[in-house]
Amino acid sequence: MDLKVENGCIKEDNGLGWGKSLPVQSVQEIVTNGYQSVPERYIQEIKDRPSSISSESLQASLQIPIIDFSLLAKGDEHETRKLDLACKEWGFFQIRNHGVQVKILQTMKAAMAAFFELPLMEKKKYAMGANDLEGYGQAYVVSKEQKLDWCDLVALKTLPLEQRNLNFWPLNLPGFKYVILLAKP
Repeated sequence: MDLKVENGCIKEDNGLGWGKSLPVQSVQEIVTNGYQSVPERYIQEIKDRPSSISSESLQASLQIPIIDFSLLAKGDEHETRKLDLACKEWGFFQIRNHGVQVKILQTMKAAMAAFFELPLMEKKKYAMGANDLEGYGQAYVVSKEQKLDWCDLVALKTLPLEQRNLNFWPLNLPGFKYVILLAKP
């Protein structure tokens, strides 16, 4: 197993990552550097943009899919189909009846807000490795021509416990360590 140092973090590269992702400037960095317009790399091709739709269709399409985890856990076929459709059509969904305490969710939200308020150089200490999708940055960047989403993100593994990599968790921020301890199964 090779150890590499990137952006101040030690990265293990054992070839078992979730996929390679090329490093790119963060959106915060782009804005801070005084760009006067959105870089071409972040502007989607016209063919890939949403098309014009009727106001009725628009209203229906604005309803984020809601998945009931308690039904999904019981093997409910209707809920399974809803999840499948949400993943294929939306790429995300809202989940209900998941059993996570509201206090934990609020604490994690506050901790993530505090993370994104850190100076850029501090956030870069938790940057994603070249062969990983965990950490701070942009995921699934596979080519220099690829169109990117206008966002910065943090992806963290929480379970199973043995896969948590605390190198990506800024434990000096209030809330992170607390949420990790609360989130134990």
